[in-house]
Amino acid sequence: VIHITGRLRLRVSLSHGRTVPSQIMGLVVVAHALPPPTINEVRIDCHMFVTRVNMDLNIIYCENRISDYMDLTPVDIVGKRCYHFIHAEDVEGIRHSHLD
Repeated sequence: VIHITGRLRLRVSLSHGRTVPSQIMGLVVVAHALPPPTINEVRIDCHMFVTRVNMDLNIIYCENRISDYMDLTPVDIVGKRCYHFIHAEDVEGIRHSHLD
């Protein structure tokens, strides 16, 4: 079980002194492996959603609640690898995390 916390990365645009609505660029997360207890023992807060991935980091399940936080549905992400959702500006940080 991996506990992932993160934030949406937004692109803020200024146009003639006015702020234009933000565009979502991606999701920046930090993952921590949890000890072996079952998923039922992990407390799920109201601002979280559950995904399941296999050992190749392919997403095999996602709750519908993802739509509350992103412009995605479970159908949009199931079957894709987690790396598909990493923003290009975060690749170097992910590489360092893998090396560590």
